[in-house]
Amino acid sequence: MIIFIYGSDTFRSREKLSEVISEFKKKRDPQGYNVVRLEGKGFTLERFRSEARSSGFLSPRRMVVVEGLIESGSASVAESVKSFLEEEESLRAKDANIIVFWEGDVGTTGNAGLVRRSAGRGKKKELRKQNLNTVLFEFLASQEYVFLFPRMEQREVSAWIRNRARTLGAACDASVAKALAAAIGSDLWRADREIGKLASLRHGAVITEKDLYATVDIEEDLSGFAFTDAVGERSIDRALPLFYSLIVSGVEPLAVHGMLVRLFHTIALVKSYLESAKGSRGADIAQALGIHPFVAQKTAPRTRNYTWEELQNIYRSLLAVDVKLKTESGDATLSLELLLADLKSLSSQGRA
Repeated sequence: MIIFIYGSDTFRSREKLSEVISEFKKKRDPQGYNVVRLEGKGFTLERFRSEARSSGFLSPRRMVVVEGLIESGSASVAESVKSFLEEEESLRAKDANIIVFWEGDVGTTGNAGLVRRSAGRGKKKELRKQNLNTVLFEFLASQEYVFLFPRMEQREVSAWIRNRARTLGAACDASVAKALAAAIGSDLWRADREIGKLASLRHGAVITEKDLYATVDIEEDLSGFAFTDAVGERSIDRALPLFYSLIVSGVEPLAVHGMLVRLFHTIALVKSYLESAKGSRGADIAQALGIHPFVAQKTAPRTRNYTWEELQNIYRSLLAVDVKLKTESGDATLSLELLLADLKSLSSQGRA
């Protein structure tokens, strides 16, 4: 029996792997004698063959977990593994040893879920992949039990945060979950840490926005997100107070400059793509450019806020500020203030 767990959301894929192993131990191997884990680095076909064919110890079945073989193993080894699994048809039987393959970020996009190829179970969901053309991947993705965990979009992260809070015995308002999701993006490892701290802080009570902003390592991200969001929308009057808030909270001017560089780089990247692929949606943009779906979704409408001429002028200004920040002593904050003032003037002209 072969199980394939993969996707760029390694938090959920790791949870699924732990769940599969725990379920096996609970039903078949309470002592843990029959679970073998093999890493992609240092993987040998001989060891894998031996483990896959071996009988269980005081158990009719055993579990072999292979992690990161596609990412870190050689193409020749991967192809040999595929050939071995094809030849050993008995290993694919439901009552055979369980062989689990786990992979991390292999460029997946789309919705997570179990893909099953069973009679009467409906159509097989499409597995979309990017820049991955190994024979082993194709073989594993065609198996009956495939669990795909791509990065979630912001609304999905927000819902996940609320559910996580409930499992920890706390309640989380929709506004709190949305703000936290905006701050951390699709990093569920961090989301789990932060919601765990907040749940402990409230001791089972409702988590409020005050609690959220009291968490220092979140506040900077939230302010930074709000700042770049305002600039992207050409709302410089809204961006300026957020800029001062960042500086007062201790964020280095060079870091703020980096936020602006990333913002306008992404706008230019998406703008160029949309001009050559009209009608593309957020998921299409994300897959083509290798950016997060949420970023693509937020950036697409912003591309209409800036012309190419304006973007070129902004790039020149950002470069000039970068040189000042790195080579000149003086008030670094003032350089950024002047840059924002130029953007405000640009926005005013754009509305005129």
